[in-house]
Parts: sequence; C-alpha cells; structure tokens
Amino acid sequence: MNAANGGAQSVVSGTQLSLRLASEQQLGEAGTRIIGAGTGRALLSQTTTRLTSQYGGVADDWAKMTSSSFTARNGLTIETHWYENLSNGLRVEPKTKFWWQVSAG
Repeated sequence: MNAANGGAQSVVSGTQLSLRLASEQQLGEAGTRIIGAGTGRALLSQTTTRLTSQYGGVADDWAKMTSSSFTARNGLTIETHWYENLSNGLRVEPKTKFWWQVSAG
C-alpha cells in the first residue's frame, strides 16, 4: 500500500469510527417519538402485533423513536431509529439511517 492509499484508508477508517460512535451515543438519548404512542399517528397493526408478540406489552405501549442527527466531516448524516415500549423502556430493533447532506451553495 502506498502512502496516498494509506492516508485515504485512514480518513475512511476515522469517518467510520466517528459514525459508529455517534450511533452508539444516539441510542443513549431519550429520543423523540415519531409514530405510535403519544404521537397521534398509529403504528401499523402488523408492526404492533409483531412487537407485542415478540417483546411483550400491548399495542398502545409501543412507539417508533428517532435520535438527534449527526453529520460527519464527509457530509454523511445519520440518525438512529428504534421501537420503544414506553411502559417499561425496552428498546428494540435499532437501525441507523444515513444520507448525504447537500450544501445549498
């Protein structure tokens, strides 16, 4: 590996590490309800059926949550989404959503 490739690989590795750390930190946040309990928007019935049969509780306990967003130096923005049982705090099925931030100018 030549020096240019090694430098590029270091940048990629550093970016990947910052994104992983940001996602882990996002899971520690309280989060914001986006669908389900307390939002005025119901989760799909097949989703609540799956969540209650797999993790317990009742349909009205479950909400889809989102974290704050984090934008890496390369412009990649991430948020972490999960389902949360609001009666007992159980968080399941976290997923990291990502997109490129496009500058206005």
